[in-house]
Amino acid sequence: MLVGIGVDMIELASLDKMLKRNEIWIIEKVLSKKERDYCMGLQDSELRLVWIAKCFVIKEAAYKAINHLVYEKFNFLNIEFFIDDNGETNIYTSKINLKEEGIILHHSISYTSKNVIAFVTAEKLKEVKTSEN
Repeated sequence: MLVGIGVDMIELASLDKMLKRNEIWIIEKVLSKKERDYCMGLQDSELRLVWIAKCFVIKEAAYKAINHLVYEKFNFLNIEFFIDDNGETNIYTSKINLKEEGIILHHSISYTSKNVIAFVTAEKLKEVKTSEN
């Protein structure tokens, strides 16, 4: 059952301006260590900007989808966006045990030369009744 929906979009030019004013603060408040390490490994500054934008919008969209479920536990550093060995993007939630609540997140992220957008849904898995229930 769908229990939350979130969407967020950012203009790359706006993010670039924000980073030029306060890059260290933004990176420390938005990116996990793993995300920062990946970002710093990118040689191209445009790819770095897109990576930061992707992390930001996926976290904002996730916040919108699950905030009403987790309340004060949410923090940008508790959501991690990464690319697995197969090239698939994933969201990992640390310190927020959504699986314990039977909730999984689905996401989609896209970008153009000007914008990055993310869409996240939260789904509560139905309990399976067994003879032990």
